[in-house]
Amino acid sequence: MIKIFNTTEVSQETFINELRNVLTQLVPYVSVHSGVLGKDTIMVLVSFDKKEDWRHGYVENSNYFRMSIESDGVMEEFVQSIYIGGESSIKNRLGFKFRKSTCKSREVVINKLVDFINKINSVLS
Repeated sequence: MIKIFNTTEVSQETFINELRNVLTQLVPYVSVHSGVLGKDTIMVLVSFDKKEDWRHGYVENSNYFRMSIESDGVMEEFVQSIYIGGESSIKNRLGFKFRKSTCKSREVVINKLVDFINKINSVLS
């Protein structure tokens, strides 16, 4: 069993479920799972569009971002494709990104992620 934040605080599976439950209340589509390469990583995919609205059924054709959360608390957004106004143009691209950060607890991770999603939701709505 892999521990998040290298403590006995909570298992990775428990934290994944907790994170998934919080994020599904904020956005239409969330995928949270263990990393394929290096099982100590949690991979997060958030789409601000409903799955039915993705052109040709690809998440890459929606407003989305991908993020990794390491077991030591390092959070990093590595892909972002969010456009304001529905048109994919460099002029309409969202002007801010999630800054790489290190968190000491799962509550801080959840709060940072919720704040980032709320900031994007406020711009998109």
